Amino acid sequence: GISYIDPDAFVGLEENLQYLRLGDNNLHMIPSDALRKLHRLRHLDLRSNNISIIPEDAFASYGDSITFLNLQKNDIKTLPTLGFDNLNSLETLNLQNNKLVHIPEEIMEPIVDTLRVVDIMDNPLVCDCELRWY
Repeated sequence: GISYIDPDAFVGLEENLQYLRLGDNNLHMIPSDALRKLHRLRHLDLRSNNISIIPEDAFASYGDSITFLNLQKNDIKTLPTLGFDNLNSLETLNLQNNKLVHIPEEIMEPIVDTLRVVDIMDNPLVCDCELRWY
């Protein structure tokens, strides 16, 4: 499977690419440098990779376009505090089958109004007040 995506991999597709499936590969990080140029990206599938860390700015430039984000079956242990801050069109977020113990309310607060589907099953979540948003 794919383990690296060149920052210029999607040059020429910036205004056209809407659906991108990169699932079932060997990515260890979100290829933000390649993805942030895709201004029309609506559907991003990164399931079944080896992603363990999501940088604060991983999804920084998709605010108005991304409606579907699939991060299931990775090794994600924590979510960045501002990671979803500007994803104001996000409707579906799949975090199923990761290693999340806590999902603080302040992380979800910016997107909770637009979300229709949130899947956090199969995570070793500690049920505490931080999950009130759910």
